[in-house]
Amino acid sequence: MTHRLPDEFVSRLREVLGDELPDFLAAASKPHVRGLRRNAGKVSAAQLDVTLDIPLEPVPWCDTGSVLPAGVPLRLGDHPAHRAGLFYLQEPSAMSPAEILARGLAERRSGAAVIDLAAAPGGKTTRLTELVGPDGVVVANEVERGRLGALHQNLDRWGAANVVTCSRSIADLARLAPAGFDGVLLDAPCTGEGMFRRDPEAIRHWSVAAVQGSARRQARLLAEAGKLVAPGGVLVYSTCTFAVEENEERIAAFLADNPGWTIEDCTQGFAKGIRVGGVPTDRTARLWPHRVAGEGHFVALLRRDADAPAEPLAAAGGRDRRRRARQSTSESAAASWRAFAAATVPELLALPIVVRDDRVFARPATPSGLPDDALTRPGLPLGRARPGRFEPAQALAGYLDAGRVVEAADWAPDDPRWQAYVSGVEIPDPGPDGWVLVCAYGWGVGWARRRGNQLKNFLPPTLRSRSGRLSSRPSDKS
Repeated sequence: MTHRLPDEFVSRLREVLGDELPDFLAAASKPHVRGLRRNAGKVSAAQLDVTLDIPLEPVPWCDTGSVLPAGVPLRLGDHPAHRAGLFYLQEPSAMSPAEILARGLAERRSGAAVIDLAAAPGGKTTRLTELVGPDGVVVANEVERGRLGALHQNLDRWGAANVVTCSRSIADLARLAPAGFDGVLLDAPCTGEGMFRRDPEAIRHWSVAAVQGSARRQARLLAEAGKLVAPGGVLVYSTCTFAVEENEERIAAFLADNPGWTIEDCTQGFAKGIRVGGVPTDRTARLWPHRVAGEGHFVALLRRDADAPAEPLAAAGGRDRRRRARQSTSESAAASWRAFAAATVPELLALPIVVRDDRVFARPATPSGLPDDALTRPGLPLGRARPGRFEPAQALAGYLDAGRVVEAADWAPDDPRWQAYVSGVEIPDPGPDGWVLVCAYGWGVGWARRRGNQLKNFLPPTLRSRSGRLSSRPSDKS
């Protein structure tokens, strides 16, 4: 990093790091660390190594995480394996909150109901879908509706069926589902000090006043997030900043205001947090860029007492009841889905579904704890009924592999048909009429519809590329 750090920022860090400050400043001048997480449901570590042909260093705190070596020239967001959801680009330190939440859930992890309160673009959510297992459910909430598109695109690639999405304030969620979740993850908005070497723009916006403003906002969010945790459940609070005001002081203040909570030690493999007064905030974890292969992060694990009174779920209001009535199952859309499934992917005929007008979703095995009408996506999108046909969803393609459908096309990356498909053009392809799952490395990338020995391309325009390459999104800080 060639940008100068603010003098006041360095002075504040000296109070925290002491003799380690020179090591930190040396690390801050180096390029930021990049990483990826393997999709364990789609590919083994050995298979991914062969596919990418890149030396990958393991991330100690995430068994599916890898550190990318410096200077890797390949733009991995362009890789066909990325389109197929075999991996997710994520900075290594940002992998820690989901792992610490899983530690806190312990034996309750499998089948748990968890909520990611600031989910976009999807790094934490995609990992949580693995950690809670197929019998669990993840609610991916993103307050900023404009970021739902990126979240949904990443979920579509990942291919998990145990996730629902919504765009609600935390206060609204606490009203709808008080004490409704085994695990809650709040990756709070912050000043981003831990990302300075990756995002120099954050330096320009930094000030002590910005730190204080973030701390006030975080206090409000943390108070509301705590209301969502069931008795005996856990709350993970994380930031990508170093400021004690945004980290340990927020935890100490939360505990002072909310009896019946304890800090659990989550420092295994990490540096200890700063102790604030008599509160054991040194049980929180700090990830420093001069100590680990990653950027700056802070994580705290809080547990609500098991004997805390469980609050009853709030009843939906009359407006919600009327909306549910309008969203009652449409038999024509359901029938259209069944006809498609019978012809294209018969094993999914038994899926429990939710129908909204002409759109069909697969309901997760575990209820989300929120009313369906509070959700943007009440399950895995299966597709929508069109006049005379059912059009499968992009998310369904990411969920399926070639062996589960009647017709699939799996082309090598250097096959001209692959280049044509990701460019959005039609492709000559002899065979019976019907839907075809287009795959890479055996996993769905998108749909095509064969008619008259021609494949009509149904890859969404936002995923197409004239060069056959998809521009990489920045790695996910969260």
